[in-house]
Amino acid sequence: LDFRRLAFYFMASHNLSTVGYGDFVPVSAAEQVWCMICIIMAISNLAHIQFSFFLIAKSDPKSGMYRDASKLIKQYCKSNSLLDLEPSMQKQLKVKFVQTERSDEDVIGSFPLAVKAKILSYVYKDVFAQHPLFLNVDPSYLEEFITRGKVEVFVAGVRIVEEGVIPAQFYVLLAGKVRSGS
Repeated sequence: LDFRRLAFYFMASHNLSTVGYGDFVPVSAAEQVWCMICIIMAISNLAHIQFSFFLIAKSDPKSGMYRDASKLIKQYCKSNSLLDLEPSMQKQLKVKFVQTERSDEDVIGSFPLAVKAKILSYVYKDVFAQHPLFLNVDPSYLEEFITRGKVEVFVAGVRIVEEGVIPAQFYVLLAGKVRSGS
């Protein structure tokens, strides 16, 4: 055993662990090895404690639902040979979970229609009123349109409507860009 190499490993572990230089230092090779073992054990214990805190922080119900939905997408894509679509499905899932906190339906979905109409009208009336499609529309029609509508968020690259297919929904672009054509 090369004692210079051992001294190098000791000094490296000593400095990386920020143990510092004190009045008591190991002198013999056996003391240095014992010190390195103690430092490595202390670092691994600290890492274990930090990882435990990370698991506690990430064990909220929303994160669990996201993980479950992500696993379900993986299984679905694997069983249906859709592996090339999995990345875009995972992106859309992430957008959905981020958007859930602000989703109108999740917040006011259980409210009576009259209350829901007032809230949605207040939130979206100015946005829709400025849209070229709704410039001269009767305010009561606009309020009804807003109340019956649903806000959806799409990730970039998602095909919303297939060419040649008549969509079942009516889409109004409020933000972002849409590319038409193939």
